Amino acid sequence: MSLDPEQERLRTELSIEGIIYNYKTGEGTVRDPKTSDIEEATVALACASPDLGHSTQAKREIGKLWEDTTKPPYKVLFNPNMSGIKMWQCIQIMRLIDKALQAKLWTVTGRDTGFLIHGNRCMAHLTFQKLPAAVVNASSPLPPEIDAAVSGYVDAVYAELTAKANALYPGSLLPQLFKNQKKLTDIKNAIAASG
Repeated sequence: MSLDPEQERLRTELSIEGIIYNYKTGEGTVRDPKTSDIEEATVALACASPDLGHSTQAKREIGKLWEDTTKPPYKVLFNPNMSGIKMWQCIQIMRLIDKALQAKLWTVTGRDTGFLIHGNRCMAHLTFQKLPAAVVNASSPLPPEIDAAVSGYVDAVYAELTAKANALYPGSLLPQLFKNQKKLTDIKNAIAASG
């Protein structure tokens, strides 16, 4: 990735906004309100992508997403159309989704905890798809009400996902289910059909 000029462009764009973006090996993985890294950015962009396969790959083996920086899926996520600000928006939304998933973890038991742990990337993908495009693609700061909105979407996605997954694949072991692209596509299609 250090050889990809897109990464340096993104770093430069974000530095103008006072945000530190680390993409080279050995730069550390500090994550705070003004710092991010290539792994966090990749997960956020993979989950924000309309292609469910990207979030599944982020869950299964994230390194495959940047294995070859000259072709997809890397070029789909990191390309000249991806601005530093849009990437940062996706990272911030992903952080809110993770926060909502963590909060929900305290309210469930048994198999339901597995959905939150193993299905986190799939739920993030489904949540991103529910968010208004104007929020995800905005160049302005996230609106103050976004935290509550994301939390509401996560609750809705969790309910839909658990219902459809349990109906279609009641005996599936969740760690394997959330790495199985075909089964996740079936579940996503079932959610869309009932929506």
